[in-house]
Amino acid sequence: MARTKREQMTPEQLRAVVGQFSEGATNLADDPLAAKRSELWRIYHAQPYGGEKRHRSKIVDQTSAESVDWLLPELIRLFLASDEVCRYQAAGQEDEQQAKLETEAVNQMFLRGGTGYETLRTWLHDGLVSQNAYVKAYWHEETKTVRDTYRELTSDELAGYHLREQEEPGFSITSVVEHEERDAETNELLGSTFTVKCKIETKIKGFKVEPLPPDEVRITPRWNAISLKGCPFVGHLKRTYDGQLIADGYDPDQVAEIPEAGDDMSEERHNRFDYDGLSGGFGGLVAHAPGMRPVNVL
Repeated sequence: MARTKREQMTPEQLRAVVGQFSEGATNLADDPLAAKRSELWRIYHAQPYGGEKRHRSKIVDQTSAESVDWLLPELIRLFLASDEVCRYQAAGQEDEQQAKLETEAVNQMFLRGGTGYETLRTWLHDGLVSQNAYVKAYWHEETKTVRDTYRELTSDELAGYHLREQEEPGFSITSVVEHEERDAETNELLGSTFTVKCKIETKIKGFKVEPLPPDEVRITPRWNAISLKGCPFVGHLKRTYDGQLIADGYDPDQVAEIPEAGDDMSEERHNRFDYDGLSGGFGGLVAHAPGMRPVNVL
């Protein structure tokens, strides 16, 4: 009997499935795990317990912070004491070269740009404080834009920039302004110079590794394994601004259709970021500025 070809999901069906998984995912504000993490962050920051009485002691135990801050440097040193954060073991003699290449590639990507230390420190710190810690590794593409202005150019130099615009991808002329030089007495045209504004766009591609706040991670309900390998659904609900999405290359019309995110902070996020009274939320007056509308993106 001939095997039937498996039908692929349409984009609409895929969005519907992801939406169903997202709605049922845990780590929401009212999730018991989030409540536990919120309490652990409160203890770490030595915040008041809430039941203090007047004229009685208001001392808060700081053992949690002292223990975490003492242990953290030792853990970081275990990983960064050498040039290798991790090492792949070859399954056989024929895999030794491949294992060596993979080890070099992963270590180079993790430590590139000096972000490896920050990622590792945040990852370990979250794990020590809240017992949950996540790191996201993904392929990232972005466009870097550089704008420049060239003044007092001759007509030959202007022609050179027009030629560059035709031959160099990513280079474009945004405006040209001509400045005429005339004789003060006869008003005769003596010559012209030009001011040219240019834009250079460079596409940057590569792997990016970054730690995630646990309250932004969504996982399948009742998943009780330590590792997320094999978990049916893992998502990152990121709160950002509409201007940032447009800068990352998303269609402005589609970004405009995303509902505005409220300025509501979960108790966990408050205890993590806003423990000292500084706002860790979004919105307020800044939300009315162009490109600063807060949105949630999964």
